[in-house]
Amino acid sequence: MLRSRLAAILAALLAFAALPASPAHAADQPWMNTALAPGDRANLLLAAMTQAEKLTMMHGGGSCGYAGCVPANARLGIPALRLQDGPVGVGDGATGVTQLAAPVAGAASWDTALMKQYGSTLGAEQWGKGTNVVLAPTINIVRDPRWGRAFESIGE
Repeated sequence: MLRSRLAAILAALLAFAALPASPAHAADQPWMNTALAPGDRANLLLAAMTQAEKLTMMHGGGSCGYAGCVPANARLGIPALRLQDGPVGVGDGATGVTQLAAPVAGAASWDTALMKQYGSTLGAEQWGKGTNVVLAPTINIVRDPRWGRAFESIGE
């Protein structure tokens, strides 16, 4: 389970790596070869990681001003990850950002263009605050209306 979860995280991270690797770099770090499928690249990277590096990727580092941080790994070419909450806009007290409507309200509109604009706005503002992993919105079936974060979900 841990391996599949880590592989999914790494595949997503590698899918966004837009910079092509130099030939010498690709020989040392074959997971940087953008010609390979993201899943294959993730598996190559997992094979090169130590157990301590895998645990660091799963548990992150210390306090950093975001909801969570994973330090960079220069040996493997993994950039630092800065995770941030913010289903209705950039969270954790950030200023100069847009307070968006609850995701469940947008989902109820069935307006895909509106939701694309919502996602673009959320992504741009998070990126502008230094975030590179947004922990929202959730997609969940709200089975219990007392769930305090139900409004943050796109819903079923």
